[in-house]
Amino acid sequence: MAHAHAHARAHAVDALREWQIDDDIVEALRLIVSELVTNAVVHTASRTIEITVSVTVTEAIVTVTDQGLFGTPAARKARPEEEHGRGLALVEAL
Repeated sequence: MAHAHAHARAHAVDALREWQIDDDIVEALRLIVSELVTNAVVHTASRTIEITVSVTVTEAIVTVTDQGLFGTPAARKARPEEEHGRGLALVEAL
């Protein structure tokens, strides 16, 4: 699972480029996929993680499903000196 986020990110980006999605949207979705998969790897003991990316004319939806062994993730406010804790806020902003 150590490289799951890199594999998921690359797969999502390849699909989005094949679909000829705008580069700015591809970059935002790449970051979202990376953050969500990293959270699933780091914060759950899931053996499988499923990523779905859907794009229409008006929206893009990224869904990451894990086995949720530790409950539903919740965003928190990270202190300025903390290195972690901003991923879900970043995803929400994008």
